[in-house]
Amino acid sequence: FLFDENTHEKIWILVSKPGFCPRLISAAIQLRKPPVFVMDKAPYYFCPSKTISVLDVDLSAIGVEKYEWRDPSGKIISTDKTLLDIGIAGRYSLTATHSNACSYTVYFEIKEKDVPKIDQLIATKNSYTIIASGDPTKTILYSIDGEHWTTSNYFGNLKPDTYTFYLKYENEDCEGYPRKGLILDLDKNIITPNGDGYNDFWTLEGLEVLQGSSQLQIFDRSQQLIYEENSSSRISWDGKIKG
Repeated sequence: FLFDENTHEKIWILVSKPGFCPRLISAAIQLRKPPVFVMDKAPYYFCPSKTISVLDVDLSAIGVEKYEWRDPSGKIISTDKTLLDIGIAGRYSLTATHSNACSYTVYFEIKEKDVPKIDQLIATKNSYTIIASGDPTKTILYSIDGEHWTTSNYFGNLKPDTYTFYLKYENEDCEGYPRKGLILDLDKNIITPNGDGYNDFWTLEGLEVLQGSSQLQIFDRSQQLIYEENSSSRISWDGKIKG
């Protein structure tokens, strides 16, 4: 049939079965137009550690009354014309239902935008060097506050504190995953283990920002290991051999 939603066709069907007389029956057919549409801006991209909230598809002009968005697992995640707060890459779908009950489904991709990655943070007493990887055709910018950017991956003259390091490509707004670093105040962290309640322990705190377990090894002047401890948050030594 050529589509014409105003056409009402009647078709005839001959039903027959061995041992029975054939019977001619009729059926009325009314063609309904589905709400055909496209997601013309797909694929859509979101920045790592953020979400995309700009998928607004208003199909009321073509008679759509219902919306059904599904995530890559097939779960319904919205029944509104707007899809909000998406931060998982994959194949999504939108099913639009017309007032005539006809539906049409479009599949589209949502992807995580390519960004540079911090592979390693190398620390000294008062500095950090960021080792990063990414698209070799793009220039990586680095920041210690998320506002001021530089092409240098070295940050010096840092005071004892916790720092967050950021990076992104030049001329792009999407940032990679940040990493935290810690500058310890080793000069003032003294130990006098005489039991008077003052400086009886040599303590390192805030190690949780370093991600994973940190290891402390203390050697005497003859390079003999006298104390060792691993922790993901806090290390404390009482000044005694083996603790």
